[in-house]
Amino acid sequence: MPLSPDHIPFPCSLKQKVTAELAPQDAALSTDSLSRETLVGFLAKSKDTDSSPLATIKRRAAKENRKPHLRPEDQAALTWICEAFDEWEEHYPLEQPLRDHIHRLLPLAIAMALKDDAFYTPGVHPLHRLLDALQNGAVGWQMRLDRAGQMLEQRIQRAVEKALEWFNNDRIDVAAITQELLAANERDAARAQRMVQRLAETEEARLKTLSARRDAARDINAGLEKYELPAAIGEFLKGPWYDSAQLVLVKHGADSREWQQMCRATLHLMESVQASEDGGDAVRDRQEQILRHLPGELRRWLLSLEHDSDATDSAIGLVEYAHLRIQHGQKLQLVEIPAIALDEETPDENAVTDDSLSNGDWYQFEDDEGELRAQLVLQLESGQHLLFTNFVGLKALDLSRRAFSQRISDGFSLPLPKHETFSLSLAAAAGIRSEE
Repeated sequence: MPLSPDHIPFPCSLKQKVTAELAPQDAALSTDSLSRETLVGFLAKSKDTDSSPLATIKRRAAKENRKPHLRPEDQAALTWICEAFDEWEEHYPLEQPLRDHIHRLLPLAIAMALKDDAFYTPGVHPLHRLLDALQNGAVGWQMRLDRAGQMLEQRIQRAVEKALEWFNNDRIDVAAITQELLAANERDAARAQRMVQRLAETEEARLKTLSARRDAARDINAGLEKYELPAAIGEFLKGPWYDSAQLVLVKHGADSREWQQMCRATLHLMESVQASEDGGDAVRDRQEQILRHLPGELRRWLLSLEHDSDATDSAIGLVEYAHLRIQHGQKLQLVEIPAIALDEETPDENAVTDDSLSNGDWYQFEDDEGELRAQLVLQLESGQHLLFTNFVGLKALDLSRRAFSQRISDGFSLPLPKHETFSLSLAAAAGIRSEE
């Protein structure tokens, strides 16, 4: 719907528009039209959510041997509210049984519209705000949550029952019911947010490790692409050295001086076992300098073995043995070393970020159990990795932005708006769907 929650509350009443567009044009004036007090009394006895309020009124009037005549403006109000509920439940659906619980407030909405002209200004009347709050707090609720969702269902039932007491006492403070509901919703949201925070810490640590694995492999693979090496050196690079590179990245980051020094040590190791007899004095001098300093560099950055001195000595001894053979004029057997394989999907660094995605938005998905309602809570890896949780804050979906966009495009997912939805539906039912 083009009309946004920013337009709620409305700056004006819709009463004239509702009456002009929805009142019966050919209705003859009747002296025996049902009074508003009578209509409210009939609506108070409406218990069947499957029957329309008009059917209830006709049935009650028939029991009293009265003609169900309504004044045109009352007919318009009844039609408007019914169409608003239809619009609301179609475009902003809740899962059962919450939908039926809240639908019980339809007769109350009509009764209040008949008795209070403030009802014609969307977003102003206390019942508008209660209905908006009910849908807002329940948009992510599902029956599949079992006991985790029972508290909300009970809370909505209590709010509905309290509001319906208006029929017995029109001094009932609907605004207070709304405030109580909002406070409970905020407590639920705070609990879910704590779950999300723990999830964020876990996911960020996982992604940091994954990123370190990619960056370490990228640096080593760049050298393997350039140089042939002894098989034993290749095993060392793809084993303890690769593990150590990941630890350096996790601890210090890819922009750190420490990582740059380790990258330099990786390059020095690969250069140190290359043939130098045809490289001239400058090349031989550089290689000799590398050979002098390399064992210390390797020992410093071999973090994966830092608690196992024997394994560290063995690994560095393997490199030193290769250097010793070179110094004695022996030619090393160099082979092409296969690159380090990575199974994880590499994020698309050139992907366009969709700024319309906002944390806190709800979406409906299809999964093995049917419909899943999930909230976008985290956008990681520059927005290319999306995490969704269910109503209680537990992880529900983990999608790449590309996969999510494809689901939206294919119709396997759709957004679930939650703000001021009933107030917007009142406007739509009156024919107002855009700012223009």
